[in-house]
Amino acid sequence: MVRLLSFKTFLLFFFINVITHFFVINQPPIGTHVWRQCNTLAMAQNFAQEDMNLFAPKIDRRGHTDGVTGSHFPLFEWLLAWLFKIFGIYDITARLFSLLIFSLGMLGLFKLFKFWQHSHLESISAGLLLLFVPLNYYDSVNAMPDIMALSLGIWSLYYLIKFSQNQNTNLLLIATVLSILTGLIKFQFLIIPAASIVFQKFNKKNMPWLLFSMGSTPLCVYLWYQHAIQLTEKSNLREFGLWIKPITLQEKLNTVFNNLIIDLPEMIVGWPLLLAIVFLIISQRNKLKLNTKAYMLIIWAIGFIVFYFIAIERFKHHSYYFQSITPIAVILFLLLLKSHTKSKIILISVLILQITWALARIIPSRWTADKYQIPVEFSDKEMRKELSSLVPKGALSIVGPDISGCVYFYFTKTKGYSYEFFDEIVHKTNGSMGFEAMKKHGAKYLIINESLVSRKQIAQLENIQLYRKVGNFSVWLIM
Repeated sequence: MVRLLSFKTFLLFFFINVITHFFVINQPPIGTHVWRQCNTLAMAQNFAQEDMNLFAPKIDRRGHTDGVTGSHFPLFEWLLAWLFKIFGIYDITARLFSLLIFSLGMLGLFKLFKFWQHSHLESISAGLLLLFVPLNYYDSVNAMPDIMALSLGIWSLYYLIKFSQNQNTNLLLIATVLSILTGLIKFQFLIIPAASIVFQKFNKKNMPWLLFSMGSTPLCVYLWYQHAIQLTEKSNLREFGLWIKPITLQEKLNTVFNNLIIDLPEMIVGWPLLLAIVFLIISQRNKLKLNTKAYMLIIWAIGFIVFYFIAIERFKHHSYYFQSITPIAVILFLLLLKSHTKSKIILISVLILQITWALARIIPSRWTADKYQIPVEFSDKEMRKELSSLVPKGALSIVGPDISGCVYFYFTKTKGYSYEFFDEIVHKTNGSMGFEAMKKHGAKYLIINESLVSRKQIAQLENIQLYRKVGNFSVWLIM
């Protein structure tokens, strides 16, 4: 009966995910962080088309190498690659896979609240509110490994809390495996299972098992990232940020200000949910008491704050780094709501307002045609198809100008060299090896967005011949 309820709930969550994302379900990667989506999808395609070795992820901006480089643990990409091999490489396949993964995370939060003996409505609402945190609503349909780390982290937390009650070591083993996978994919999400420590009852019987879990998780994560760094050093393909970049004090202050004043109420929590939490805290201030669940949220938040200030550079432009704390607001709201006399009315009102806010905040700013953040040649299906058919599979190409180093590769279905500014390949600026060296290493095609490069500039290159033009993009043969 319990399993049937969980399955029906999962289907409900998945159905709501599909319905509320229906207009984007068959779209290519678009919107904010389109470069991150392209990187993820390209890696999945390279697994499917080249080599399914989970420990050797490949990228498109590979120069004349095989493309193997260090990254987060590519479980998301690897599983998606299997779907590509079975069903074909389609946009809808990737989108549905992301929605499936996020729906499982929603189910995990639902299960946690059922375990805490909340009502069915509150438990369902936990999953729905997690989805309609604007940041999650946007990324739940995107090719982002973070949503898998979030879902695994929630399930790990659930099993760890459940273990703390009945001391079944099988639950701890499941939680440990889930924690390890969580940290391998994105190590900052380890703060989610780590917060469960306040529930644990350390005694002679469970101490060895808990120590095993607490030791094996960071060890596995450390070993993977050591492997990833070695792969990067070997290939010198620094596509993924496995290191911290320094920024100035002024940049840090600006980042903190923007994150707190803009990102937090708009994206990381959402105005309706945030105001509801403030209202409940003020209205029940005389009743509030710290309990185990409150301490869990405090540890969760402190863990994130430590990570935030260590990696603050990432938070300047990468809002998805906040995903590991999005469940905190949902959990806090529902815990505060439980003792309120008008809990049902408040819950339904906040849920409706939060859904409305998420749709209003995301759709116009990220999913309308003028916000796609990709050239029209990529968003137009026919032009994209024509452009991606011009270069033979496996032919080394020079592609740009593309500041991301991956978007143009993904949409043109090419691999090789990328440039941010045309002068990089003409005059070898920014450490580029230059056009002649690229040609010597086997580059056969040159793809140029002529809305950013003039024919006068292109004329500086010798021994090239125009092959085809699609919109503003021209494809040149390197003779």
